[in-house]
Amino acid sequence: MASSPRSTPRPYGDLDDEPTTVDRLPWHVASEDSTGVRVIAPGSIPPRPAPRPVPRVVTVVTVQPPEPVPQPAPARSQAIVPRAEPRRSEALMPWPAAGPTPCSVEDLESLSLPAPLREDMLAQGARPEGEAQMRIAIIRVVRELGRDYRVQRGRILRTDAVAIEIAQRQLVAHSVDVAAGRMDARALTTEIARHGALLGEIVVRRLGGDWLDVSGDHPGLWTMSVPPCSVFAPIGRVQRFLAQQNREQDLVGFYIDLDAARTRRR
Repeated sequence: MASSPRSTPRPYGDLDDEPTTVDRLPWHVASEDSTGVRVIAPGSIPPRPAPRPVPRVVTVVTVQPPEPVPQPAPARSQAIVPRAEPRRSEALMPWPAAGPTPCSVEDLESLSLPAPLREDMLAQGARPEGEAQMRIAIIRVVRELGRDYRVQRGRILRTDAVAIEIAQRQLVAHSVDVAAGRMDARALTTEIARHGALLGEIVVRRLGGDWLDVSGDHPGLWTMSVPPCSVFAPIGRVQRFLAQQNREQDLVGFYIDLDAARTRRR
C-alpha cells in the first residue's frame, strides 16, 4: 500500500534567515558598520532564485499479511470408556451371586445356593432364623416342588417362563379341586406358598431380582425387588392371581412385563 505523501521541507528553508552560504548575499560581500551589524550594499542583493524543483519521492510499502503462527496440534483425547453400571441385583443382594447369573437356566430340583450360603448353615427340618437361613429354606422348598413335578407329573421344570406357565395351570386346577371339595383349602394355601417361592426364585435367577424382606410369619407379605425399580410380593402375587382369576393378569404376563421393564432399562 502506498504511503500518504508528506510535505517535504524546503531544501533551503527561509533564505532570509539562513546565515550560511545558502544565503542570497554571501557573507564576504557584506560589510559591518561600527556597531558590528552587517550592512548590505544597496543593489547588491541579487534576484531571488527560483526554488529548485524537488523530486517527489513516493515510497510504496507493500504490507504482507502476517504469517500465521503455527498452533500446536490439540492433543487427541483418549476415548472415555464409561464404567459399566453394576446390575441392581448386585447392589441389593445381601449375598453375592455365584454360579448362576441372571438369564441362566437351572433345573428346579437341583437349584444352587448363592455364595456364601452353604447347606450346613441350616440343618434339615430346622426352623430358619435370619435372612440367610430363610433364603436357604426358600431354595429348598423350590427344589422339593421341582422334584414333585418330576415324580408325580413327569415334568422337569427349569428357571424359565415355561415353568411359570405350567405352575399357574396347576394352581388353577388346584383351585377347581378346592371348589369341588376334592382338595382341602389348607393344602391349597401350602401350594400357593410353594409356587410363590418358585416364581420368586425364577425372577432372581433370570431377571436379577432380590428378596428384600423375608421376615415375619406371613409369607404373602415377603417382598422382592426387580431392576430397575419394581417391588412385589411373589407369594402374595400368586394368591391374588388365584383369587381374581380372569380379572387379574396371569403370572406369565406379569413375568414378561418385569422382563420388558428390565430390558428397557438396559
